[in-house]
Amino acid sequence: MKIKSHHIGIEVQNLEKSVEFYESIFNFKTVACFILENEKIVFLENNGVKVELIHSDSITTPTSTVHFSWEVDHLETMIETLSMHSLHPFEGPILLDNGWITVFYKGLDSEIIEIIQSSL
Repeated sequence: MKIKSHHIGIEVQNLEKSVEFYESIFNFKTVACFILENEKIVFLENNGVKVELIHSDSITTPTSTVHFSWEVDHLETMIETLSMHSLHPFEGPILLDNGWITVFYKGLDSEIIEIIQSSL
């Protein structure tokens, strides 16, 4: 059986700020918004990658740490772009034994955003 990623779900404290974060810094676009029971949900997409932001008034802090990775062709360019948005790595860049270069950022709700370049 072949498995294909559909989306990454993140519980957020402030839905509007989180949407703005992913749209303005990572160029995601909102593709769907709805309410499911007591949760407000927004789906964003960029080049086939989907992020689901979930907000509930009954949850005051996210319940788990999320880590996801996005691959880019030019890591240094991405690092420069993110720094222009006042987003700075908390770890890296790191050259891995297999030749990949990776860097880690924290999102608004402590989600770990890994940016990786797998080919030099």
